[in-house]
Amino acid sequence: MTLDLYERLVNFGVFNPEDANARVRAGALIGSTFLQWTLFACLYILGLFNIKSPAHHKRFMLTAAVQLMPEGLNRLIHVLALPGYMMLVIIACVYASIVIYDLKTTSRIQSSTMISIALFTLLATSIYTVFQTQVWGDWVVNML
Repeated sequence: MTLDLYERLVNFGVFNPEDANARVRAGALIGSTFLQWTLFACLYILGLFNIKSPAHHKRFMLTAAVQLMPEGLNRLIHVLALPGYMMLVIIACVYASIVIYDLKTTSRIQSSTMISIALFTLLATSIYTVFQTQVWGDWVVNML
């Protein structure tokens, strides 16, 4: 779907390969989407591997779903005319609620919660750093 969207946006002129800024935007779209789905798959698989441990299974499955929130939240944030960083604030609140739940129920943060937070931090950091660089955008456009 992402590659089809990319092709349609190129045909509409939104991702003109001659425009440096368009290449950065294209690289951000492709990179963030593919990393997001990769991390979703990792968390989902970890959830399946931990099916005999309800506490870890529950956290991995929940955070696998949270990992896909940026796509929908971006649309909501655009419609509400909120700043882009609000996506991170909303997702941070979701993760904070999981941490609070851990602390209330077990008096410690579960390792599955920490792994999930680390993977989301990887995604957020990549979206706002690596995927916003000209080098990344140029590489992605050249690969496609």
